[in-house]
Amino acid sequence: MENASVQIDGNLIITAVYNSPSRKFSTNCLRFLFSRKNKVIVLGDLNAKHEEWNCNCRNTNGNRLFSFLEANDDVILNIPNGHTHFPDNGKAPSTIDSILTKNINLNSIPDASSLSTQLHNVRQEGKSIEDFAKLVEQLSLDLTISQADNYSAALDVLRQVNEKIAINTFANGLKNSEIRTIIKARNYPNLKDAVASAKEEEQRNSTHNQNKYRSGRRYSENNNRRQKFNPNHTTKEGRGCRSNYNNNRNNRNSRSHQVYMTKSDDEEMQNADKKFFRS
Repeated sequence: MENASVQIDGNLIITAVYNSPSRKFSTNCLRFLFSRKNKVIVLGDLNAKHEEWNCNCRNTNGNRLFSFLEANDDVILNIPNGHTHFPDNGKAPSTIDSILTKNINLNSIPDASSLSTQLHNVRQEGKSIEDFAKLVEQLSLDLTISQADNYSAALDVLRQVNEKIAINTFANGLKNSEIRTIIKARNYPNLKDAVASAKEEEQRNSTHNQNKYRSGRRYSENNNRRQKFNPNHTTKEGRGCRSNYNNNRNNRNSRSHQVYMTKSDDEEMQNADKKFFRS
């Protein structure tokens, strides 16, 4: 059986498979596919026919897949609404393309139109950047699976397209406008890099704001200290200091004036005395 896998978020693995009509897969092969992670999605053309999934007959692969499903309750075969194979030779159509899931219920996933709307409109709001990214990633994954509609050939193309949408949605949904502008301008190729960069920018902004706060606080304290002793300032302390300053100045002027007037009076009296004795 040919297969290619991609791991998502550390706990989910998606595997695209193809099994040619002439080859028979073993139960051990299926067991291996579903044993690698807690959540698994296997989709593609298994060429496994059975009456249980809309086939008019069964083959060896179908019997083995049916037995595997019976023995593993956590693995679910998600049957499409119609047949997936229509032979050119006039034989009856069958269902050989399917999606098998472990610990994932695809029946709970909304339709593609609803998912697309959710993906385009989701916003960070009160979530952390990491939690917001997980939500975007999950919506993108659900949308890809829904759009693929059991066609494994379309899955990889849809995944790449939807990841671009997810990156754009992630950037547009960030609540910090500065970080939002930076992430959009850098045009990251995958969501993982965009998320890592956004977290770095958030940390850098946090450190900058802390330094700015400390600097502003020091300036405020120094400025308050200067204002406290500034006689021209309008604070309570400044008004008191200014009042004392003005009182001291007035007292000095008054004493100077008093000394001047006393000296003048003495001279005038002396001149008057001289005139009196001359006469």
